[in-house]
Amino acid sequence: MTRFSAIKSACLTGCAHLSRIAVGFLLIKVVAFYLGPDGLGALGHFMSLATIIYMVAGGGVTNAVIKYASEYNQQPHRLVRMISASSSYSLACCLVVGVLGILFSRPLAGFLFSDSDNWWLVVLLALAQFFYAYVNIVVGVGNGLLATHVYSRIQVVGSLLAAVLTFALVMKYGFKGAAVATVVIYLAPALPAAYFHFRSSLRSKVRFVRLKYVEVKRFARFSGMMLVSAASFPIVEMVIRQALINGAGVQEAGLWQGLIKLSSAYLGFFTIFLSYYFMPMISREQDKGVIKSLTLRMMLAVSLLFLIGAVVLYSGRVFFISHLLSDEFSRASDYLGYQLIGDGFRIASYVLGFIAVAKASIRLYIGAELLQNGLFLGVAYSFSSSSAGVLSVVQAYALAYVVYFLVAVASFVVYLNKKSSGGKFNVVSC
Repeated sequence: MTRFSAIKSACLTGCAHLSRIAVGFLLIKVVAFYLGPDGLGALGHFMSLATIIYMVAGGGVTNAVIKYASEYNQQPHRLVRMISASSSYSLACCLVVGVLGILFSRPLAGFLFSDSDNWWLVVLLALAQFFYAYVNIVVGVGNGLLATHVYSRIQVVGSLLAAVLTFALVMKYGFKGAAVATVVIYLAPALPAAYFHFRSSLRSKVRFVRLKYVEVKRFARFSGMMLVSAASFPIVEMVIRQALINGAGVQEAGLWQGLIKLSSAYLGFFTIFLSYYFMPMISREQDKGVIKSLTLRMMLAVSLLFLIGAVVLYSGRVFFISHLLSDEFSRASDYLGYQLIGDGFRIASYVLGFIAVAKASIRLYIGAELLQNGLFLGVAYSFSSSSAGVLSVVQAYALAYVVYFLVAVASFVVYLNKKSSGGKFNVVSC
């Protein structure tokens, strides 16, 4: 990829994610303004579940589609078979999740909202995940083939649709409207995704197929990685949020929820860029010397960009928090510094983590996810014993990711020094 193409890719990805940030913050802003920290805190569990469902929809094979579309871009027959197989695998996974979601909608609603009468919101999410999976397949193929404009346009148009619906839903239906809007934000891109799908020259060639064992095994690797990634941190969030609610009240949980959403928006740009640009590049590369060079350059670039943004955000923290959330969240500015420290080390670690994704190293990836989230949960509970509230949580977050970054660097050094057959990275042995 040329330097110009890389810059163009980054700009398109940036525009797409900025639109996603905007609609996400529109929801947070409207909820914060009309329902306050208490309302945001009460909605937090459902937001976390919606994030999990979006990421694992269709088996969570987006990264697999990106990886293999990138590798098979010059092999039309293998490319079509891969898309057909991934679509079939995704549909099967959606059916399983959909049935489970409907069957257990009442107990899930009781946990999420403390009110089982909201079971229909869980059912809505269980049905929406079919469309989430569809969008993920379309976007995955587009980005794997380096057609970054497809993802960008789908996300921008979807965000505009979601923005209109979000405002209307929250204004008219309050808390329940906000819950529906949480689903709609991920659902709206399905319309522009359908437009690009039906315009694609691949559309007439892709079919639902009987899956081969090797295909199921291949996709299951990525399902395992995505499931752990999608579930581990949101579940840790739920546990810590519930501890905050029990120990310090719903308002404290709402303040932390506001900080989480700031982090998610900020980190999301880097995560998407690494997934859609860095991972395909590393996926095709086998030489460890080249991988080391690309990784170090990417880490330097990502760290510098993050630092610049973090300085701006922290310097104007009172302004940003009051305008992006509301004046009721002003106390969150006291905790933003610790949150940004954790975010910085977290995204630097993710640069290294995407090597495991690119090489389908499921054991390494799952181990890394469990380690980082276990560290956060363990340190958070340790700190909360001396100080209940948001401060102990953000301090634990910062410390956990400093430690995790050091472990990630050490693991990367071991990988570079480890001998492999023919000097190549053996994907099968991972």
